[in-house]
Amino acid sequence: MHPVSLCFRDPALEERFVLASLRSVLPVLRLFLLGGAILGALFGVLDPVAAPDDYHGFWAIRFGCIVPALLGAWGLTYTPIFIGRAQFIMTAALLCTGGGVLAMIAITQGPAKETYYAGLILVAIYGSSLVRLNHLNALRVAALLIAGYQLVALVVNPLPPRILFSNDFAFVVAVLVSALSSFFQEFYIRRNFINRELLIEGKARAERL
Repeated sequence: MHPVSLCFRDPALEERFVLASLRSVLPVLRLFLLGGAILGALFGVLDPVAAPDDYHGFWAIRFGCIVPALLGAWGLTYTPIFIGRAQFIMTAALLCTGGGVLAMIAITQGPAKETYYAGLILVAIYGSSLVRLNHLNALRVAALLIAGYQLVALVVNPLPPRILFSNDFAFVVAVLVSALSSFFQEFYIRRNFINRELLIEGKARAERL
């Protein structure tokens, strides 16, 4: 395995791993994508409380972008397109979800301005641990969300420095922990796959002998 990307150096082996891994987790992946869409919709209950003056805009973003992105990815898991483009589709869905949260933070002056960054943490954790993005894609999504949050919190809808520092600290630590967890999770999954491949090869060799 490559020490950073963890990809197998043999392209044929890498392709077999990607297909086998995706097919083995597809039912769970569908569950998490559908669950994410449902949770995203249910969080709409909090919008009138956290942003009483802006919740109509929040609902437009939530039900016009976030929920459809996750439902769209879920629906694509039932099509042949998904098998070859799973990482791209899930990455796009999570970026749409995180972008929706950033848009909410950008348009409000209520308490959500300071607290909705937690939704970005949830998106980062979802990508690294639940929907099985590979660890580099999960890290890219998290890095883009962090950069987007800095833009919103410093330029578009500025936060007090003390609040921004506190939020950034929690956000970055959560991303680092998630990235580390995602790396080792993928490492052990790939190592187990290699062990199974070696057992199958050894069994075939023994049968030939």
